[in-house]
Amino acid sequence: MSRSRIRHCWFIALGLGLGIPAAPAQIPAQHYQADFETADWRVQADGRACALSHEVPGFGSVRFVQRWAEPLRFQVQVPMAVTDYTAVTIRSTPAPWQHHAQGRDIGRVPVTGTMQPLDLRGATVRTLLHELEQGHFTRLDWQPVQASAEPLAVTVSAVRLRQALPAFQRCLAGIMQLDFMPSGEYSVTFDSNSTRLGYLARRALEPAVQRYKAGRGITRVVVAGHSDRSGTAMANERISLARARAVRDYLTRRGIPASRIEVRGYGERWQPDPGNPAGNRRATVWLVEK
Repeated sequence: MSRSRIRHCWFIALGLGLGIPAAPAQIPAQHYQADFETADWRVQADGRACALSHEVPGFGSVRFVQRWAEPLRFQVQVPMAVTDYTAVTIRSTPAPWQHHAQGRDIGRVPVTGTMQPLDLRGATVRTLLHELEQGHFTRLDWQPVQASAEPLAVTVSAVRLRQALPAFQRCLAGIMQLDFMPSGEYSVTFDSNSTRLGYLARRALEPAVQRYKAGRGITRVVVAGHSDRSGTAMANERISLARARAVRDYLTRRGIPASRIEVRGYGERWQPDPGNPAGNRRATVWLVEK
């Protein structure tokens, strides 16, 4: 037996003899990752949503998904329930061939569910996508409830992501994207070339007014105007903004402070139903909580 081995055994024996507890062995994480040959990213589109997804063999899938009038999200989906985990630590790590790159801690978030144990939105999602675009991998570490339980780790590969990005970006161009998650949505329509709020439109806005006044944590009201495609792009931009302002003015008369209202004009972009031009002569009110 080598001297180092003998010394190691002697220290263990001494520790046991003195009643010193041995340090518990760290349980290695169960790790899932697509290998270089099979790693792939795919784009799915249905007119109201765009998804950029990646399969993790033996575990499930991850995806970036943009739904109509929602923020970009990053979701993990699994075929079998993931239980006994409290939080996920997220870290950007260099690819094996990026020898001089540095890793980056992105955050720690609670586990959201058993079949969809991670559902992120906001700035963290944009950071994740940017890191993957740079060729960095993303490591997700699930923290178990019990310290003695087996940790779970998933590495999201960036291999072949860039080949799928152009199709994903083309899909995103046709989807209304928001930088917030609305807690309430209300829409009104206008006649062609009109910015006048009719009686029915005013009635449709009343629930938004009452919800704001109820004091349920609404701190921001976003009003977006839209137009059909009958005029020039510049004219449609102007009328969409004028429609949003007409709604803002009505909301302020009904008691919502103008300082809480944000006005946007989207012109002819983001037609919810291209076959129904009248449906895009509208304005949308979103109520946003903290």
